[in-house]
Amino acid sequence: MKTNKFHKNFKLQGNSFNSVGELVLFSKSIAIEVYQFLEDWFDDKLYIEVRTSGSTGAPKLIQLQKKFMINSAKATGVFLNYQKIQLRFYVCLQIILLVK
Repeated sequence: MKTNKFHKNFKLQGNSFNSVGELVLFSKSIAIEVYQFLEDWFDDKLYIEVRTSGSTGAPKLIQLQKKFMINSAKATGVFLNYQKIQLRFYVCLQIILLVK
């Protein structure tokens, strides 16, 4: 699944982007982990590898289907009535948990 697009209102640190390449390049200035995550997200694989928190022992590397992550985000937006009230979503996860 080559994911080569993002929401038209997507911003990262207040910046808008015209292309995936521009977004990925900008992410290098934030942190290598952000860059690695975005490179993985926009590659051809159907899944993204993430680390569990390790709450029951050592963190484990698992695979999450990208389409499931997208569907979850869409369902959350529908549940919160995103289109009508124009909410903004903030991801508050440590990026280190997401990258390999």
